[in-house]
Amino acid sequence: MKNAIKLPFQFDGDRMKQELESISDSFQLIKNAYTGDTLFGMHLILPNKDGIANERGQTFYMTEELKKCPYLQEVLHTFQSNILTFRTQNLKAGGRIERHSDGDKGLNSNVVRLNIPVATNEEVYTYFNEERIPMKNGECWLPDVTKVHEMENKSDETRWHIMIDCDLNDWWKNILVDYGFDFELESQYKHYSIEELQAIKKRFLSMGMKESDEIVYELELELTSRV
Repeated sequence: MKNAIKLPFQFDGDRMKQELESISDSFQLIKNAYTGDTLFGMHLILPNKDGIANERGQTFYMTEELKKCPYLQEVLHTFQSNILTFRTQNLKAGGRIERHSDGDKGLNSNVVRLNIPVATNEEVYTYFNEERIPMKNGECWLPDVTKVHEMENKSDETRWHIMIDCDLNDWWKNILVDYGFDFELESQYKHYSIEELQAIKKRFLSMGMKESDEIVYELELELTSRV
């Protein structure tokens, strides 16, 4: 996967910011080892009890704050899969998010983690795997969050931002296949154990196939991905 992919969705940054500002009294400091005291926001959806799906197949409910924000609800319902998280994370002027990775929140874990800048500018520096990613207001990006990334807001304005985690379902796969992802290969072998894959590969080699033959090569790629 590339360090980040710009997806074919465009939202109205001004409308999102206006609605976020209207509920900003509910925002709280988001503090962890790599953000210090410069990141603030809130979760806009919360999980249903015991993960029970509603009539729309969703396992979440909207917060009272999100119910006041019709355009943000439109953004939320753009993505036709179950939504795991929908939150705003806003970086204060002069703030920094230190280098880190989200190793369990990528496509390899069947999670589509989206980044939607609401209000940003050229003095906000976002890097994934050392590459600066020029995200603009209202764009929708899929960065590879399993790679090391960092951000610094060198401007004198808050960077407003939305993050969304979605289930990687068939709707998403149909979109992402246009960006070079091969989900058919993943589904073809995912139910086999490492031992079974090794046995299949050994059998093909015993039949005279070479390591460079396509099916043997695919099996080796799958084995390597499991390490």
